[in-house]
Amino acid sequence: MGADSALSDSAEQDDLAAAADILRSDASQLLATDSAGYAPIHWAAHNDSIRLGKLLLSYGADLNAVGDVNWTPMELCAQRGGVDFAEWLIANGADASPRRGRLSALLCALLGRKPECEAIARLLLGYVNEVDAGSAIKLYDAARVRATLPGIPRKELEFLTG
Repeated sequence: MGADSALSDSAEQDDLAAAADILRSDASQLLATDSAGYAPIHWAAHNDSIRLGKLLLSYGADLNAVGDVNWTPMELCAQRGGVDFAEWLIANGADASPRRGRLSALLCALLGRKPECEAIARLLLGYVNEVDAGSAIKLYDAARVRATLPGIPRKELEFLTG
């Protein structure tokens, strides 16, 4: 994945010092997306970098930003298994609820193949208040699919499939 702006490049490399210098001189780069469709906050989620997330948030980063590839930072770190960053996002006001017509962070976590994805799914389940029937079916199907993947015991997802 290549970055198109200096800030995106610094964020992709998790270079906090360079990112801080760039933001001090041109805070407008905070909103730019790169060729991968990521804003700098997406790179922080991708790298599970809370320190970069804090820097970006101090300059006004949108924790619910939807990148060009239609993913939020929460969805990205859920799929990648970034438990610490997911918790940090929630603690700082990111939306953790499922969204109609979108691939939700919870679904991303259920489909993620890293063991940490289950921890994120459990974290995000605490923010599911009202799930429409279509979303409930998608979540159930995702849990069934994930439970059949090699190396993931079905027992791990009983909390969703019953």
